[in-house]
Amino acid sequence: MHKGGVHGLKFNVLGAVVLALCVTAVVTALERLHLLPHEPDKFIYDWKVSLLSKTIAAQRRDIAIIYIDDASLSRYPYKSPIDRALLAAVIRAVDRTKPKAIGVDIIFDRPTEQDRDDALLDALHQAHSPIVLIRTDAKESGVRRRALEWQEHFLKSADKIVANPFLGAEDSSLSLSDYVIRDMAAFDERDDRYPPFALALARIAGDRQYPANQLIDWLLPPADGREVFLTFVAPALDKVSAADDGDELVPPFMQKALSDRIVIIAGDVAGVDWYRVPMTVSNNLEAPGGYIHAQILAQLLDGRQIKDLPEALTTAIVFLTTFLLYFAIETLGERHPEIIIEFIVIGLAMLFGVLLFWLFRLNFPSSQLAMVWLLAALSGKYTSAGLGRIQNRLFGE
Repeated sequence: MHKGGVHGLKFNVLGAVVLALCVTAVVTALERLHLLPHEPDKFIYDWKVSLLSKTIAAQRRDIAIIYIDDASLSRYPYKSPIDRALLAAVIRAVDRTKPKAIGVDIIFDRPTEQDRDDALLDALHQAHSPIVLIRTDAKESGVRRRALEWQEHFLKSADKIVANPFLGAEDSSLSLSDYVIRDMAAFDERDDRYPPFALALARIAGDRQYPANQLIDWLLPPADGREVFLTFVAPALDKVSAADDGDELVPPFMQKALSDRIVIIAGDVAGVDWYRVPMTVSNNLEAPGGYIHAQILAQLLDGRQIKDLPEALTTAIVFLTTFLLYFAIETLGERHPEIIIEFIVIGLAMLFGVLLFWLFRLNFPSSQLAMVWLLAALSGKYTSAGLGRIQNRLFGE
C-alpha cells in the first residue's frame, strides 16, 4: 500500500496504468493466439443462454419437426439404419401437404433391404417439394471408405440438394471439449458444394446470409408450454409396405398443419445424433440434432445473430477492469479485504457483460476477465512494491 496524500494517489494511478497496460498486452496476445482457456466463457455463456435468450410469444409457424424415435421403430427388426420404406412413407405424406421444403436429417451410408432402399429413392424422385439431404464425410470418426462410396452413389441417384450436417467444434487448443453445441458449423462461401443443412433449407425460402459469428442464437419455448417448433413423433405401427402412402404415420390432421412450412424429418433414436446444448447443461439432458438444426434455421430465417464485442472495445474493457481492480485494492485495501474488492470489481464487469448480451446480443469476453483477475492477483503486489520503493526514494519515509 502506498503512502496516502496526493503523491500516494498519483502513484496508485500510475501503478494501475502500468499494470493495466501489461495485463492488456498479455491477454490480447493470448486471445489472438487462441491460447486462452475458454471454460469461463462456456460456463457463463451457457447460463446467459438458459436465462436470457429470447422467449418467443407463440410457437413458430414456419418450421416443423417430425421425429422417428425408438417407439416409432419398436415393431421393426432393427433401429439403425432407420427403415427406408418408413422414411419413404413419411416423405410421401409430408410432400402432399405442399410444404415450403423438406429436410431429411438422416445419413444414408449403407444399404439395407433392396426393395426398401428403392422405395425411398422412388419417394424422393416423385416428390414435388424441394428436398435437402445430408452427407457425412471422413471428418466423422468411424466412417469407412466403403460407406462413403455407397453414400455418394445413393445421393447421386437421389438427385437432390445435398448439405453438410455438422455442427460447431471447439476453437481453442487449451479448451477441454464438454460436447456442448454452442456454434453452427463454419462455412466458407467460396466452397458452396455442400452448404450447412440449415442454410440449404433457408435458401429455399429466400436469399439468406450465413452469420459471420457462428454462435447459435437460441430461442426459448413460449410461456404456454408448447415447443418452439411444431413437433410430431411418428407413431409405432407394424412394418409398412414399400408403397405405403404414410397417412397412418402422418395422419391428415397433422398434414394440414405442415402446409407452407419447412419440415425437418429427423431421427431421435437413443444415443444417435444426440447432443448437449446450453439449456441442458444443468441437468445433463441431450437434444436431437434435428432440433438444433431447426434452431439454426430459425435464426437464419429471422436474420438474427450474436456478435462478439469489437476487438477495440474488448481491449478497452480489459484495460479498464485491470485499472479499476488495482486502483480499488490500493486505495481501499487497508479498510476492506482484497478478495471482497476483487469480487465486486470483476462481478460488476461480468454483470455489464450479461446486460450487453440481454439487451444487444453481444458476447462479452468472460475468459479475458478471468485472466485479468488471475494476472492482477499474481502481479499486482509486485507493481505495488516496486512503485512503493520509487515513492520512498523520491519523497522519503
